[in-house]
Amino acid sequence: EKMPNRRPVSLVLDGVPISTFINVVFGSELGFNVSIDRAVRERADLVSLRLAEPQMSDKLYRIAAEVLRTYGVTVSEAGVGVLQFSQVGGSAGSSSFIVARSLPGMPAGQRPVFVAVPLDAVQPGAIAGQLRTMFGASNAVTFVEMPDANALMLSGPPEAVREALDAVTAMDRAGLRDKRSIRVNPIYVSAEVLAQELRDVLTAEGYSIRTGPGSGGVITFVPVASANALIIFSESDSALEAARDWVEKLDQPSGDSAGDGGVFIYEARHTTVENLVPVLEALVAGSSTTTGGGTVQAAPAASINTFDGAASQPARPQSGGKAGTTVITSEQGKLAVDPVRNIIVYKGNAVNWRAI
Repeated sequence: EKMPNRRPVSLVLDGVPISTFINVVFGSELGFNVSIDRAVRERADLVSLRLAEPQMSDKLYRIAAEVLRTYGVTVSEAGVGVLQFSQVGGSAGSSSFIVARSLPGMPAGQRPVFVAVPLDAVQPGAIAGQLRTMFGASNAVTFVEMPDANALMLSGPPEAVREALDAVTAMDRAGLRDKRSIRVNPIYVSAEVLAQELRDVLTAEGYSIRTGPGSGGVITFVPVASANALIIFSESDSALEAARDWVEKLDQPSGDSAGDGGVFIYEARHTTVENLVPVLEALVAGSSTTTGGGTVQAAPAASINTFDGAASQPARPQSGGKAGTTVITSEQGKLAVDPVRNIIVYKGNAVNWRAI
């Protein structure tokens, strides 16, 4: 049923009777009308529910319903906006329920504790199997996956649950979070090709490479094709330094690009390519034309311009009010400046391109 009140909810309930728990959570916070059977109202069980962080109403509903299920209380619809709470099993009066990332007020003793742990980075199924292997031998802790709430429910003796909670917190982290990283923008090869070559070389050197989710490795490569960039993650400074060294050695012009047939692309990251046109003209000492916007003009890059009236300034390449591509031609090759994509395309000798 649609939540009457759909909003983030913060909640702390310590040791309240089941009927109070129902009225506060489902009545006051979620906005339902509630009908509680007499058998449920007369129960003396105390319930604790602590939300470590505000939860949306639908998630709180699922967590609270799971709490009541452990006490043998079911939730059903008795009409529009009305929930019926009934007892279907025996009392679970020796248990308590907590939703938290930490357990500052965990009850003492050996009575079972139920803890729902919201996960931040991973899905419940991704770590539940590992946790069952770690803690399942003694059957001290039970793990129940709650995919709808992206949470794990832990139950068992307080100390065992505390240890399991520490393990969940350690495992619930993004795989590449807190790792060091470098960004590489290759000049002569694509990011995908460079990533594959680095994998082969560093594997041969003895470094372990992470190839995907679920695999291990000290270093991870993430090619970003749209920017022709390669992001390298690692917790090891030596692995990052080795990758950096090999980038310099592998990103070199090949035999095919040593002549005049190589085509290379540079994406401006800190300015617009139009601002780089004067610099490019000076570097290659060529002439430029602008096309695609109406007017086409050319002027030698080496012209000396004055502003004292003795000579007029040669007009800069114009596009007639619409962005056009500026082409700079010289003996070193041809440069095309594309303001729409903010890139520079060069056709010519790879060694000259590295210098430019």
